Amino acid sequence: MRLEFWPERTPEAPIAFLTMARDETVLLEAWVNNGLRICPDAAFFVLDHASSPSLSESLRSRADYGGVNLNFINIPAVPFDDDFKAMALSGFAKTLLHCYEIVVSTDCDELLVGLGMRADDVMPKLQTLTGITAPIGFEIVQHTVKESSFDPSQPIELQRGYGFFASGYTKPVIWKRRSEFGAGLHRSREDFAYETSLGLLHLRSVDHQMALERAAQRRQYELSAGQIDHGRGGNWLRPQEQKVDFFAQLRSLEVIPGFEGVLKTFYTDLIVTHQKNGGGFWGHNISKTSEYCEISSVLYV
Repeated sequence: MRLEFWPERTPEAPIAFLTMARDETVLLEAWVNNGLRICPDAAFFVLDHASSPSLSESLRSRADYGGVNLNFINIPAVPFDDDFKAMALSGFAKTLLHCYEIVVSTDCDELLVGLGMRADDVMPKLQTLTGITAPIGFEIVQHTVKESSFDPSQPIELQRGYGFFASGYTKPVIWKRRSEFGAGLHRSREDFAYETSLGLLHLRSVDHQMALERAAQRRQYELSAGQIDHGRGGNWLRPQEQKVDFFAQLRSLEVIPGFEGVLKTFYTDLIVTHQKNGGGFWGHNISKTSEYCEISSVLYV
């Protein structure tokens, strides 16, 4: 039996952002700053997975977050497991949804943005949504010749301009109704709608040097037996040095100016496969990426 809210749902604030992170101070700073652009009154909740030093200590030393509704919940250094992460974020998101009108639950290297709309217009758009919504995933890639090191204190559109749309990052992360996440937050128990005016920027490749250092750090973390048995440890265990060609590829490609045509083709392919997968979770069953395109000119214009 599915339990509904009791007592009656009584949201008292517009939006809460939720994530789980471990030793991700730079990305977390960018995540908070981006959320504040969407709504200066937003609340932020971070499940800190045994960071050393704690994220509350390291983040507060990076920037002045006085007055920001920034909350940390520390959990022990249990072995990393995608199912555990999905369970933890699902449960906490459902709790927050009792108190906030909208809950946006993402990885800390994922930024919710407007595509072709100003930052001030993102919150009004979110308020028009219903149910569960997936913004269109886009992987930002540093052009190592044209673009300098990533600065989390500065707007993303002033620093990065290239990347590609990706189905894997088109995730049902915007909640106005209770649900449950599948592993990696890629699927949800309730059906969801795609929203092409919103994007979810994935920052795994936002900075070449940071990507190398982050991958080396992750290889030191213990994975659960289930994580390994399900073959989900590949991205963490594979040396990031093997992905150097990923950054070199962008420098050699002819990038399409603008993104509208690329998005239209990508979206058409994406919605064809939107269906309910095994385990009762809605998602898509393709691994679809678009051509590289320019996107800086349409982020927060």
